Amino acid sequence: MPIFRRLIGAHAQRQSLTSSEASDRSVSSSAPSNRNSLLLTLFLFLLTMNLHRLWQRIGGGLPADFWILWSGILVNRIGAMAFPFLSFFLINRGVPQNVAAAAVSCWGLGGLTAGFFGGWSADRIGRKVTLLSGLLLSAAAMFSISWCQSLFLVYVCAFLVGFAFDFQRPAVSAAVADLVPVSDRVRAYALNYWAINIGASVAPLIGGVLAAASYHLLFGVDGATSLLYFAIILLFFREPRQHVEGTRRSPFSAFADRRLLLLFGLGCLLTFQFFQAYSTLPLVMRQRGLDAGDFSRALATNGVTVVLLSIPISRFLQRWSPAVGLSIAAICTGTGFFLTQFARTVPEYIATIFVWTLGEIAIASTTPALISRIAPPGQQGVYQGSYSMCWSVGILLGPALGGLISPDVRRSGSLVRMWRPRSVSCSRVLGFSKENRTSGRTGVKLGGRPSRSARNRIGRVFGPINFGEPEPGLDCHNKKCLESRESSLPLPC
Repeated sequence: MPIFRRLIGAHAQRQSLTSSEASDRSVSSSAPSNRNSLLLTLFLFLLTMNLHRLWQRIGGGLPADFWILWSGILVNRIGAMAFPFLSFFLINRGVPQNVAAAAVSCWGLGGLTAGFFGGWSADRIGRKVTLLSGLLLSAAAMFSISWCQSLFLVYVCAFLVGFAFDFQRPAVSAAVADLVPVSDRVRAYALNYWAINIGASVAPLIGGVLAAASYHLLFGVDGATSLLYFAIILLFFREPRQHVEGTRRSPFSAFADRRLLLLFGLGCLLTFQFFQAYSTLPLVMRQRGLDAGDFSRALATNGVTVVLLSIPISRFLQRWSPAVGLSIAAICTGTGFFLTQFARTVPEYIATIFVWTLGEIAIASTTPALISRIAPPGQQGVYQGSYSMCWSVGILLGPALGGLISPDVRRSGSLVRMWRPRSVSCSRVLGFSKENRTSGRTGVKLGGRPSRSARNRIGRVFGPINFGEPEPGLDCHNKKCLESRESSLPLPC
């Protein structure tokens, strides 16, 4: 019995030693895993905090209705995939190439005057109703294109889609001006432009897949995204209060404002330049011995730059007056196109495209903010729509003007040199002095004055134009201020 007890005790002691060693090994092995999990948790926490700070710097302070509008724009632009494939759709049905190109021209002609009528509708009827009308018309025409048997009906539907597409733009710009404070409008318009370019980058890829499957599916999905945007605006977007309180005037009164005419003229000069990239630049690169693949790779720089740098550039431009921002845009645009004459390789063309894309970003974010400042209450839509017509003029006349100036593409240097004085003149007309610069944490002074020489040049052409501080109470949404402006009484603010 004692021997048996000793054997049992020794066995129990060995079992206890074995279990203690196993527990020690488990503790020692779990220590690195606990440490790794702690480091991963800390990294995710810091990443979340940094993303939160970045989001606050990019989109913080903007109202919820703006983000509803922004979400609808993103959805609609991702679904805007049918336009590049319209010619392929008609050629696939046996239509000659020149006849198929006429359908694309009808699409562009539809948007020529749509901005003006859309702006008038946004002020007279309402931002929300104008948006819903344009989206419903766009969806109906898009659904109909693929089922039209007559070529004339295809032209009509293409015209209606182009009209509806530009009809809603002034309503969006006017709604942003109503919803967003003055100091944040440059950033808000840059975010809209950012969403547009994200959609423009993704839409052709999706459209190519759908077109390979069925053109009916392609146009159907495009129309469905317009209906989705329609549902977002109908259910969640509210009519801005500032528009309800505004006054209504003649739709042609915007053309009586010399400041808007000046901006319209300068905008036409710059859009003439931008659309050379899609008309004469491919021919110039072909004469340099480059092919279509090289052109597409070089032009992809435009979309990548817009997506990556729109927000940082808009934050930079918030520190300056609109005159300074437009001057920077004109200088970048002219410099980029002027340097094109020295480019010979794809990397060199990429560098020039990067330079003028910076000017494109500055124009897209600064000009709507400036127009929202000079537009009287109740005329945001008319002013925004009237200015947007310069892009349609640039689409129609820019390529033709480039072809007339340089009938022989081999003399492409003269074509590019032609654009330099135009951009230099834009920056000189919008010339600025040190008074344009701002300081302080607000960082925005939208009423900066150009230099005296620039004001003299403007005055000789357009007469006296006030580029100083805006009228008192212009950006005040106080109901008493609005009533005082209408009755010519002293403004309480």
